[in-house]
Amino acid sequence: MANVASAEGAKAGPMTGEEKKVIFASSLGTVFEWYDFYLYGSLATYIGATYFTQYPEATRNIFTLLAFAAGFLVRPFGALVFGRLGDLVGRKYTFLVTILIMGFSTFLVGVLPGAATIGIAAPIILIVLRLLQGLDPEAVRLRFFGAIRYFSHEMAARMTQVDYDRELALVILPAEAPEQIVAMGTLVADPDGATAEFAVLVDGAHHGQGLGQHMLECFLAHARRRGIGTVFGEVLAENGPMLHLARKLGMSARTCADDPGCIHVETAVAALT
Repeated sequence: MANVASAEGAKAGPMTGEEKKVIFASSLGTVFEWYDFYLYGSLATYIGATYFTQYPEATRNIFTLLAFAAGFLVRPFGALVFGRLGDLVGRKYTFLVTILIMGFSTFLVGVLPGAATIGIAAPIILIVLRLLQGLDPEAVRLRFFGAIRYFSHEMAARMTQVDYDRELALVILPAEAPEQIVAMGTLVADPDGATAEFAVLVDGAHHGQGLGQHMLECFLAHARRRGIGTVFGEVLAENGPMLHLARKLGMSARTCADDPGCIHVETAVAALT
């Protein structure tokens, strides 16, 4: 099950060196991604004259901008395909593959012969390379950890239709607006009951009110009563407040082996008694 996306509780402590490294690496990936778009946009006039030479200037510019737009159109494809691939083989390696595809495509655009040399094949290959350049590596790491702006009752229903022998689901509704969901979470135990994984979601407007801490404490108490040995979850490395909360509640933290942008937190429940 995908995991923690909440970010609230006590004030965040200072970032560790590992967390700073992860944020720097993620930022660098975003810079590389948008550099591709900036480079193409800056050279659009020259690209049109090279690959769409058989058309008038205005038509050339339109086709060049359409090829530019192709890089954005393929971004949902990156989320669907590479997001799933990241679940299967690890987000770290999938992220690196998308970065390599984007970089290699940018290099090929630079050495691609023009229409005067290879004819109609030039613009076709250019569009294909633009599609490859548009694969979004951020879609891999944010497949589940993206922002959730509204907690619908349908979402709550999906999260609370649980196997009561193994799962616990909590939903927090404000007394003044019971139709509004401000926080929800789940605790799912393994079939043997040895470990359980938690997930917590808190509406952004209600951060800092202790809702995430309250839910996590409820999960730990439930796990203790059920005799579950270990409770764990995964948190984005930049989610400082949630990591601080996990440490405050006695959880250890380590970088996930398959994703440096994800921190695995866990605690032995017996140690909390």
